[in-house]
Amino acid sequence: MKRLLFALLIMTLGANLPAPLFPLYQAHFGLNSLEITALYAIYAVALIPSLLLIGPLSDQVGRRPVIVPMMLLGVVVTGLFVWAPNSTILFIARAIEGIVLGGVIGTITAFIVDYSLPGQIPRVTMLASITTMIGFGLGPGMGGVVVEYIPWHVLQLPYLLHGILTIIALIAVLTVRETISHSDRIVWRIHIGVPAEVRRPFFSFIVPACFLLFALNGTVIALIPGYVGTVLHSENLAIGGLIIFVLLGVGGLAQLFVQRRAPVPVTQVGLVLTIVGAWIMLEAGRSASIVYLFTGILIQGIGSGLTFKGSLGLAGMLSKPATRAHMFSSYYVAAYLGAIVPVVMVGWLTLIFGLQSALFILTSFITAGSLLIILVPLWGPVF
Repeated sequence: MKRLLFALLIMTLGANLPAPLFPLYQAHFGLNSLEITALYAIYAVALIPSLLLIGPLSDQVGRRPVIVPMMLLGVVVTGLFVWAPNSTILFIARAIEGIVLGGVIGTITAFIVDYSLPGQIPRVTMLASITTMIGFGLGPGMGGVVVEYIPWHVLQLPYLLHGILTIIALIAVLTVRETISHSDRIVWRIHIGVPAEVRRPFFSFIVPACFLLFALNGTVIALIPGYVGTVLHSENLAIGGLIIFVLLGVGGLAQLFVQRRAPVPVTQVGLVLTIVGAWIMLEAGRSASIVYLFTGILIQGIGSGLTFKGSLGLAGMLSKPATRAHMFSSYYVAAYLGAIVPVVMVGWLTLIFGLQSALFILTSFITAGSLLIILVPLWGPVF
């Protein structure tokens, strides 16, 4: 199981690795704020169909036959990032990276659960969730430190290091015994849909919660490196990467403290903390305070972890074994749609009103939406 958790950590580490490099790409390729947010969003656009089509394929052909080719493709992607002579190749590499992550995240998680006893599944699933969030945060943290303090081929070195780690993780996966027998008949089926009896809580509480969460976090990941430079007048690329690491790493660890709590109040508390942290982070831009920035991102990170844990846990609680895959797929589709549409809109608004004003509009939208979601359980017995 440790080898699979290591593989999950390394693959998720690559997802946000480019984030601290966005200001460098912006200067090197002449990209504007809309193109930078699109560079982040194209990853999520490619991830969704991969999540729905490639991931579930492992239930039929086996875990390793899906994971190994995807990890090899991941090594190829690192090569594309290293080479990238223009922004077109950069966008192509980012899209393929989304395909890779969509194919391996759920499959490696399922592989880990395969090796768990029935009574261990909730704990192991949470461990995989925490590993995923830490990996998402560790990538930009590592990338920012590398490009800031090892000034050698700064647009290539982070990817070279990740490529080496991916090869090591691939070797680790190859040493793990397969758990699924290959099926002679392969059916390509999209696992999505919500049973009629749980649609009301799913679409009135779970979907908007995860949509708003990914919208806010996606915007932070896409724009925070530029935010540090533009608003706080700092050119230190490590700060932007470390902020993203704090956001996602703390979010992962926060889940440990609510293991036995009911998912609805956990989600509600998480949303409150998320919007409080977002407003403090916005104030950091107005006052040019690095203390406010880290304080806000710390609170937002805790809120993000609780919101993710509560909303995903509620989706699992409401689902039955026969529909669980459909429910989780629907959850992640809604979540990653939040990482696409609002993030690109913020990039567009930045061109018109400036970064600070664009983030103020987004934070106001997130706040209004979160307050409505928090009140949903008070309007009737929907759970």
